[in-house]
Amino acid sequence: MLKTELALTGFWKSPANVNKLAGEIQNYMANFGGAAFANRKEVASELLAWAKDERMTSAIIYSED
Repeated sequence: MLKTELALTGFWKSPANVNKLAGEIQNYMANFGGAAFANRKEVASELLAWAKDERMTSAIIYSED
């Protein structure tokens, strides 16, 4: 998910794209239940904050699957 979305030109400048990805991350975590489910909004927010760092964005986009 991250790799595909972060590769989009202007991803971080589009609040709609960022919110969509945050929702997708939250939905993914909801499948696990427990603490991940209870804190999914905060975890998604932290993950996106981490990914927004230019070095992390590059590492995610150019990583091998």
